[in-house]
Amino acid sequence: ECYVENEVDESSEENSEQTKDNSHNITFLYSLGDGPCPKSFGINVAKLAGLPDEVLSTAKSRSTDFEKELEVSAIGGQESEDLSKRILSLIEENNHDEIVSLWESLTN
Repeated sequence: ECYVENEVDESSEENSEQTKDNSHNITFLYSLGDGPCPKSFGINVAKLAGLPDEVLSTAKSRSTDFEKELEVSAIGGQESEDLSKRILSLIEENNHDEIVSLWESLTN
C-alpha cells in the first residue's frame, strides 16, 4: 500500500495555489524484517526511481528465478514435522551416512 502526500483536488479553486508546487512525496507503508522475502516491490521502486529498462529487466528475471527456487525448496506441514523427527532419530542413532544422504537429497 502507498499513498501520495500533498495530493489535492485540482478542480477546487481553493487548492489551485497548492497544486502549483507539484511536489508529491510517496510513502510506502511496509517495514523491513529479517529473512528472505518471497514477494518484493523492489522492481516497482526501481522503476519509480528511474532505473534503465535493461536493469529492470535483468532484476525481474533474477527475482522470478529466486521466487521459483523458494517455491521448490519450501517444505511445510506434516512433511516438515516428519523430516524433523527423522533427522533427530538419525542423530540419536549416530547414523552419519544417512544424515549426509538425507542432506544431499534435500539440497539437490
